[in-house]
Parts: sequence; C-alpha cells; structure tokens
Amino acid sequence: MAVVVGREKDGKRYLGNHQPLISKKLFDQVAEVMDNRNRPKKKKLYFPYRGLLTCNNCGCLLTASRHKIRHVYYYCTNGKHTCEEHKNYFKENYVSQELVKVFDEVVFDEKIIELAYQAKKEKLGRDDEYLAKAQENLNNSLKTITTRKNALLDLFLDGNIAKEIYDEKNKMLNNEEVNLKKELNDLESKKRLNGEETLERIKNIFLFPIIEKKCFLKGENEKQEKVIKTLLWNAQIKNKKIANLHFKEPYNLLAKVEDKSDFLSVRKEGDSNPRGCYTYALSKRAHSTAMRSFHYLKAF
Repeated sequence: MAVVVGREKDGKRYLGNHQPLISKKLFDQVAEVMDNRNRPKKKKLYFPYRGLLTCNNCGCLLTASRHKIRHVYYYCTNGKHTCEEHKNYFKENYVSQELVKVFDEVVFDEKIIELAYQAKKEKLGRDDEYLAKAQENLNNSLKTITTRKNALLDLFLDGNIAKEIYDEKNKMLNNEEVNLKKELNDLESKKRLNGEETLERIKNIFLFPIIEKKCFLKGENEKQEKVIKTLLWNAQIKNKKIANLHFKEPYNLLAKVEDKSDFLSVRKEGDSNPRGCYTYALSKRAHSTAMRSFHYLKAF
C-alpha cells in the first residue's frame, strides 16, 4: 500500500490513512505528460504545395520530403501500391516553374480588361437610367392602386356597392398590388447586380492573377502557397508535368474562356502598329470577347 500525504495544517504534514485512488507510478507518469505539453514543440517541416498536387495516374496525393537539408522533393505517395509515378522525384523549384502555367489559363490582357470595364461602365449608366425610370413607374402604379382601394372602400362603406362586388374588386386590386411589389423587388435585385461595386469586384477578379503572378515569380514560399491555393483546388501531375488543373470559383469561369488566342493576336497586331491602330483592332476583334468574359462573372 502506498503512503499518501494527507492534508497540511500550520506547516505540519499529516499522513493519510485512506486507500489511494491511483498509484504513485501512474501519478508520476501523468505529471510527466503534463510537463511535456508545456515544452515548446519542434517545428514541423514546411512544404508549400503539399495537399495541392495529386497524381494523374492513381489519384493519390503527392507528398514532399527534405534531403540534405536544402533540397525538397515531391513524389506520389503510391497509396494504392499500383503506381509507377512514385519513382519520379522532382524538386520544389521545378514544381514552382510548372505551376507558373496556372496563370496562363486565367490571365487576360490588361488593356482588354480595361476596355471591357469601361464599356460595361458606360452601359451601366444607361441601365441605371432605365431602371430608375422603371422603378418610378412601378411606384406610381402602386400609389394608383392604393387610391383605387381607398375609393372602393368608401363606396362600400357608403352602401353604394354590394359586399360581393367589393370583395371581388378588392381581391383584384390586392393581386395587382402583389405583382407590382414583386416587380419592384426584381428591379432592386437587378440594380444591385448592375451596381458599380459589382463591376469593380469583377474587374479585380480579372486583375488578381496578373498582379499575383508577379508575386509568385518572386519565389517566396508562403506567398506562392497563398496565391496558388486561392486559384486552385488541385493540380494533377503526370510525368513531372501538369496534366489537369481544377480551378476554384470564380477562376474556373475565366479558365473556360476558349478564345484567349484572339487576345494574343490582337496584342501582336497592336505591337506591330505603333501609330495607334491598336485601339481599332482591339475594339474590332476583342471587344465582344472581353464583354462576354465580364458577363460570365456577372451572376457570381
């Protein structure tokens, strides 16, 4: 039986005479565990692309390990034990070079973005005038409904119309009032969707990959991780090359735009014509595509 210290009184300790609930050995083990929790933990190795890359062959995640202190290698975990890709090791800087290709899928020419933005902004002004006029008309119609309902009620209270006629007419006016209010709500939704704040947000979505590509190329691991994980769910790797990219919203919409080659051809045409024909070529051949690209994100 273990000797247990009981309570202490006036600086004097008294032995306990009860059966201990736990042994002294178990108590010491628990105390050691609690003591270890307060010690600083050893920092884990940091791999910016772990969890992002998957094997196109077997679908398993790629993991990473550090060799000779300086070099980080990525490779397939071969979780299903059927994949030959796990024999392919490639350095982290090589992965970064491959991931630069991500930006090619979502980067648009800044001049085209600005062109589409200005065109949409101009259209927004015209739309605002139309929506404001439509809203005014609907509010006037609602006032007319209220006036007619009051007049109908006066006729009924004065005994000039029967209750059946009053109920029928009042029901018709109520239904018309409900429809007008619904149209007003729909109009408010359109105004919010067409707002300049929404347009600015869409423009910033287009500009984000352009700005962040420069940040990515600086080669700072934490920033590279943040940028690439903002754009992508994952990237599938095959034979040390990117096979497929799965973009997050809304960048998946930008990646779906197929005619980015028009942008490039327009750029070349503008570069070869220093006398100002760039603007004409841009508006002639890329305007519709740029407008469609902005439209893709309108409801996002």
